Amino acid sequence: MKICVDTRSLQTGTTTGVERYVLNLLEHLIPMDTAASYRLLTASWKQPTTPQLHFVNATSVHRSIPSKVVSTGL
Repeated sequence: MKICVDTRSLQTGTTTGVERYVLNLLEHLIPMDTAASYRLLTASWKQPTTPQLHFVNATSVHRSIPSKVVSTGL
């Protein structure tokens, strides 16, 4: 199964509750679920500032498109 995770909340650079939740979720879920393939999505005009997450079954995908466009498609 392919699973896409919206990681735009990690781009702020500040440690918020949402950021901590998403990081903990990814750090615990992805290593346990080896049958699935994860795509970690970031989208903005700027270069991504998300932390580099390294998992065997996950890849980071960055697209230079406005967040509003991504939000309407989710």
